[in-house]
Amino acid sequence: MAYATYTEFQERYPTKLTEAEVTSHFLHHASVRLETMLAPYFTLPFSANNLTAKDITLDLAYLLILQRSKDPRDAESLSQGIKSRIEGLRNGTEAMTTTSGDTVYSNTGLGEIWSTTQDFKPIFDMRESAEQRVDPDRLREEKEADR
Repeated sequence: MAYATYTEFQERYPTKLTEAEVTSHFLHHASVRLETMLAPYFTLPFSANNLTAKDITLDLAYLLILQRSKDPRDAESLSQGIKSRIEGLRNGTEAMTTTSGDTVYSNTGLGEIWSTTQDFKPIFDMRESAEQRVDPDRLREEKEADR
């Protein structure tokens, strides 16, 4: 899923590339690259209202175009800026922003995925299936939630 459109790209970085080239190659690959860099820190895919994902996708798409240049220095500044933003999102010093103004911070800043059941013993383990049990604390919490 591309997080930005051809029109949005052209508004920021006017080029002579066709809509098909920008959409199918650069925006698509930029979106995949963004997800790859942030997958351990955020739930994917990003929602359509995530302005930060759109913003970075546009920059990554243009970076892919600049990297085709014969002079590697053409892409250095933009590349460094993107790396800095990604690092800030990863470690929690920056947040994703949505169209409603809400902010979304990384899960932990450590690359761990948060879960509502992470503090309970997993149901499935290496024992025979008949010997496996649900954590009693988990059952107790479920009963309390039903009240």
